[in-house]
Amino acid sequence: MSEKDNIDDWKHISFEELSNVIEEYNEVRIDLDEFAAFVSECNQEYIREQADAEINEETVVLMRNAMNRGDYNTAFLQAKKLRYNAYSKYKNEIDICYKRCADEGVVDALISLTKPYIESVNCKIEYDIFKYLKDLSDAGYINSFYKLGTCYHYGNNCEKDLDKAVQLYFEGFIFCNNIQCKRYIEESFMNLKLYKKGDMYKELINDLLCNDYDLNNRAKIRFAELIFEEKIEDYSIETAYLLLKELYYYDESGILTFLLGKCLLYGLGTSVNFFVAKYLFEEAYDSLSNIIEYYDKKKIVENFHEGIDVDSVYKQTKELLQFVNEKITEINSKREIYVDEEKIIDGWMKEEVLFIKRNLKLNSNES
Repeated sequence: MSEKDNIDDWKHISFEELSNVIEEYNEVRIDLDEFAAFVSECNQEYIREQADAEINEETVVLMRNAMNRGDYNTAFLQAKKLRYNAYSKYKNEIDICYKRCADEGVVDALISLTKPYIESVNCKIEYDIFKYLKDLSDAGYINSFYKLGTCYHYGNNCEKDLDKAVQLYFEGFIFCNNIQCKRYIEESFMNLKLYKKGDMYKELINDLLCNDYDLNNRAKIRFAELIFEEKIEDYSIETAYLLLKELYYYDESGILTFLLGKCLLYGLGTSVNFFVAKYLFEEAYDSLSNIIEYYDKKKIVENFHEGIDVDSVYKQTKELLQFVNEKITEINSKREIYVDEEKIIDGWMKEEVLFIKRNLKLNSNES
């Protein structure tokens, strides 16, 4: 007899009759009100389980149909739901779907399958995982750089290639602050393509790798500016913007915040966002006002990098802030619905920097 049959049978028996049966076997008095609540709770739990089972069956059908028509992004989304709700029941199908989606280049599937290897210290990298790491690296996923670098460094599922390894370690440190990457490139940074471009770049790399935290961050800002100026051509301006955004939380001078505000105002490496630009210009304006009023401007300039005129940046910030305020007033006058500026700014703050964009992929020599 199934669990459903049992529950259906209970419906034809009064609680008093059922209570008498239980008392006969257990010699215990039953509180009918409590017992009625217990049976009701069991019935509701059963109904919920049945509903969940039906949803899971529908999700399986959606996953299979998406796989059959080659819609791997949708298939992965359905498989991800099943993995959370019913992995033990559909384990084989879910695993097959994850692997197929990864083979077809679905980034979220690639991240899910490589995550245990990226986070592990001693986990052996199999050939399939190496391929997935390389696909993620080509897509600019910053958390993949270190593990893929070790593959090229030691010839794990590919030919040894120190130049590629050092380049990946360099990117892992610059964009992901991976200390293991820094340790490796300190030993062989002269293999970097950028290092071979001239004295200015040698000095930049030395500053990037130094142990002075402030100098290190200023070098990263300079690195981003060189990308904007197209003097470092391997990366797109989207990458420069993302690097500035990562460093934004460490800015005390207001100069970096000003640069980031300009990105959002003019759509440099990102979408135009007047509300976030206004917020950043206000922050930069306050910081620069304090510098001009209370601090040694010359020292601030030296601590940032040469060529910065604090007074000029302050003036530009003030003008741009006024311009953005006018733009926002214009936007709001044309809108029929309320715009929650705080929500927009909070959403921007919470955006994670997980991908960079290269102009050129690393050449592949894997075996």
